[in-house]
Amino acid sequence: MANFSTKSNAMRAGFSLVELLVVMGIISMLIGLLMPAVQSAREGARRTQCVNNLHQIGLAVLQHEAAHQYFPTGGWGSLWVGDPDCGTDENQPGGWLYNILPYLEQQAVHDLGMGKDANAKASLAVEMQGIPIPGVHCPSRRIGGLYKHSQGGSAYNASGQADMEARSDYAANAGDRWVDMGKGPIGFGDSGYQWPDVSKMTGICYLRSKIQYSDITDGATNTYLVGEKWMDVNHYGDGAGPGDERSLYQGASPDILRWVAKKPGEYWRSCEDDKKPVGCDCGLLPFGSCHPGVWNVTFCDGSVHTLSFDMDPESHRRLGCRNDGKRIGEAIP
Repeated sequence: MANFSTKSNAMRAGFSLVELLVVMGIISMLIGLLMPAVQSAREGARRTQCVNNLHQIGLAVLQHEAAHQYFPTGGWGSLWVGDPDCGTDENQPGGWLYNILPYLEQQAVHDLGMGKDANAKASLAVEMQGIPIPGVHCPSRRIGGLYKHSQGGSAYNASGQADMEARSDYAANAGDRWVDMGKGPIGFGDSGYQWPDVSKMTGICYLRSKIQYSDITDGATNTYLVGEKWMDVNHYGDGAGPGDERSLYQGASPDILRWVAKKPGEYWRSCEDDKKPVGCDCGLLPFGSCHPGVWNVTFCDGSVHTLSFDMDPESHRRLGCRNDGKRIGEAIP
């Protein structure tokens, strides 16, 4: 009897195939329920890192303003990169990202070629375009690194073109009026070049800008400074999308500047839109992000906010305009 009882107990200790399938089904269901939470937590962490990036960028911009009494200039145009011997005002061909390098602990990159002759400096300008820097990429979109040059032609003040270039996911606020900024003069000695008229620009940074705090009559807490830029999702990894075609060290272009005439995340496709900015064309690119439903932006007071893609378009436009004197139609969280 004892032997039969032992054998019976041993048989009962095992699992049948049906029981195993049920357990596996329950485990699979639990994993399926858990994965969205894990993914959400990961996205939350990435978004927090993006906010921190913008916070550090905002601090760097404000340090530049404190040192020079004006916000970083937008530079000369898409075919120019920064020059360490050209100062920080409208005579500097490099854009705002180049100008804040010393405040992002990247003084050595900023100073490449300083004091050297034109040929040596032009060669080092090529090298500079291939140097990535930390903190200028949204981790939800892509990791920092180099991306293949996708726009023909080298910078006028460089001796060639870097095969792989450093890029940025962040752009400065150029306002609600757009002007064709062009490529800039063909050289430092091009005295006959006619600069586009930017006198009616309403943002903080644009072609040869030199905006002071006193120019922000709507208030620093009510005006965008730097935010995430819209990109074509099909080109996140190759750096070949519109507004992401050249290095972060260049002058004024949609690669480093964005506008606010439509809701963030919407690509400008129709010039018939009744909210188009003055001078709009179909190539204008907006702010945006790859975060679900939201994007991050630093204001001129240094605060960083996470805003909805569905925010009121008119409020979005007003927040991008430093001097229209109009109140915001919604509270900023």
